[in-house]
Amino acid sequence: MELRKGGFCHHVMIRWKYTPIRCIHWQYIYYFMLYLVSSLAFLIAGLRNEENVGYLNALFLCISAGTGAGLNTVNLSSLNSFQQAILWLDIIMGSHMFVFAGLVITLRFKYKDRGKPRIPHPSPQDIIAEEANDDTAAAAKPDTEGPVKPGIDQTSITSTVLEHQTSCEYIKELSTRHQAFVILSWIVPLYIIVVQLLGAVALGWYISSRHPAVPAENHVNAWWAGAFLSISAFNNSGMSLIDSNMTPFQRSYFILLVMTALIILGNTIFPILLRGILRVLQRVVPKTKEWEGIRDGLEILASEKARMLCPYLFSGSQLAWLGGTIIIFNGLDWAVFGISSITNPAFKDFSVPVRVVDGLFQALAVRSGGFGVVGIPSLRLCVQITYLVMMYISSFPICVASSYENDPLPDPESARKIRPRYQQESKRKFLKYQMRRTFTVDDFWMLFFIIWVIATIETAHFDADPVSYSIFNITFEVISAYGCVGVSMGHPDMSTSMSGAFRGGSQLVLCIVMLLGRTREARKGVWKGDWGIGSEPAGMWVNDRED
Repeated sequence: MELRKGGFCHHVMIRWKYTPIRCIHWQYIYYFMLYLVSSLAFLIAGLRNEENVGYLNALFLCISAGTGAGLNTVNLSSLNSFQQAILWLDIIMGSHMFVFAGLVITLRFKYKDRGKPRIPHPSPQDIIAEEANDDTAAAAKPDTEGPVKPGIDQTSITSTVLEHQTSCEYIKELSTRHQAFVILSWIVPLYIIVVQLLGAVALGWYISSRHPAVPAENHVNAWWAGAFLSISAFNNSGMSLIDSNMTPFQRSYFILLVMTALIILGNTIFPILLRGILRVLQRVVPKTKEWEGIRDGLEILASEKARMLCPYLFSGSQLAWLGGTIIIFNGLDWAVFGISSITNPAFKDFSVPVRVVDGLFQALAVRSGGFGVVGIPSLRLCVQITYLVMMYISSFPICVASSYENDPLPDPESARKIRPRYQQESKRKFLKYQMRRTFTVDDFWMLFFIIWVIATIETAHFDADPVSYSIFNITFEVISAYGCVGVSMGHPDMSTSMSGAFRGGSQLVLCIVMLLGRTREARKGVWKGDWGIGSEPAGMWVNDRED
């Protein structure tokens, strides 16, 4: 049946046909397929060895590993090697860093063969307007046409010249952008592989030589335990093959410091390091004709507007804000832990250096790492409340204004001179914008509703044990899941997260919470946007952004 032009169904079909899938939609599709395939493989691996944990536990563990939440409903040491390997791959493939590497590699090949100008891709509004104009013109068109006067159309010649100039600029911009993504496609994967490999070797060697009894108690190979910890720390998951997590290493300075470095390098300060690497490359790349393309790519990546290409390329002001919040938030966590430990009987046997190192590690773990070097219930209430707030705040506590996202990228010659518009705003307005976007009312209402749902499901447990299933403990678990942190109050009768003692309905709700938390950056954080699309030359793609 042919749709009537101008009708509602006709408009819907045009918009469906010509509106592209945005970056966040691709992430939804990727995560859905990742968790579906991995959970089924996890379940099949358990059935084969008669170690069936049920599909709900399989789905929960795979989502928890892939989102970086790090909550566990069963002890990972009780799983077989294949199931542990699946979670290990989920941690890698679901991390921000892996997705970022895949993004830059995809954009590299996207620009590889763009030498020829493309036919502009019309927007749905243009198509609808054009069809309306065609109908109007057809109605007003006379039956006969007058004679055409011979001669040269000067307007046509001018348009041809302008189109040629635009085409040359278009090809040059695509070439420069391709060079930029070539550079990133080498830097990012190498960074990910080298840092995680060094961490795995360091932790595996130290655990096997100094603490072999710890993994042996959990029937886990020491090198495998070290490699798993390295991947988990770098990707900010918080999962461990050791049932008691990091508690056995409370006095192991080397392990805690290596893990601290991996947590920081894996996500927290990566934008700062990436900007520094690009600045260094700018200085060391030769200023010769052979390296001109690389230098142009570096100029674009080092400019203040490079974030229109990729999410982690912050401007100078954004990096300063990010660095400042990292120091303040982690310093506050560290100070609260240290001060409260002085009068806490649980730390009376801890020396001052141990308290300092443990406090530093736990502060970073609460912000993003998800590990527990001490039992969270043993901490003072003020520390628990501080951790609760810090878990809610994103690991990238920065919201980027999108007022300049549709502007064209600067050419290499003027890249250093361009500054984002929001830098002209007052510092007070910028701070107000950051606070308003970080603590949105929508999140609070959603989290309140989720806590109410879980509290309703766990009513019978609360009546039997109101202390273990208190509202604060449930809230702590929900915020940890939404923040994709993984720190948990636990349960007295279990060595898993508190979610392991929840009913199946509550665990399913937490799966949704972890997915919402994982896509929070894509919905309104540093990942919001259509990377490599919104900054294209005019007419290539449709911009369908949210303000």
